[in-house]
Amino acid sequence: APRNAAGPAPLKLSPPSQPLEKGEKAAEPPSSGSAFASVVSSLVVVLGLFFLVVWFARRGAPKGTMVLPTEVLEVLGRAPLNARRQLHVVRFGNKLLLLSLTPGSIEPVAEIDDPQEVDRLAGICHELQTGSISENFRQVFSQIAREPAPTGFVGAGRD
Repeated sequence: APRNAAGPAPLKLSPPSQPLEKGEKAAEPPSSGSAFASVVSSLVVVLGLFFLVVWFARRGAPKGTMVLPTEVLEVLGRAPLNARRQLHVVRFGNKLLLLSLTPGSIEPVAEIDDPQEVDRLAGICHELQTGSISENFRQVFSQIAREPAPTGFVGAGRD
């Protein structure tokens, strides 16, 4: 090919592909059903691999990473001191710990190991938890107290 003074010689394109013969159909694009099946099968393969990796990770994890039972460690409650500091009451075995939590540290404030005091404070904390029996009784009695009392003697005036 002769060189042009303006730059390299132009590239020649290959001839068009063979024309279709009579009765021959052009290749059709994949249907939406087959495209959907392809996406779903790809998703199943990816999720299967993910769950397989998770299963192996859990199986190979050390046994010491299990959650501690509440008899060993239980957070009984917390109280905010200011925007950056909170107090937490934690039961650890037969002791209660009062911990000061800040965004960067945890510091012990007090430790109670007297069994009677531990039970008394833990009982108070459990009473205030939502769903406890004491809380349910307190709600029922407060609803009864809000209802107006009937006038007159109990049962009098009722038919």
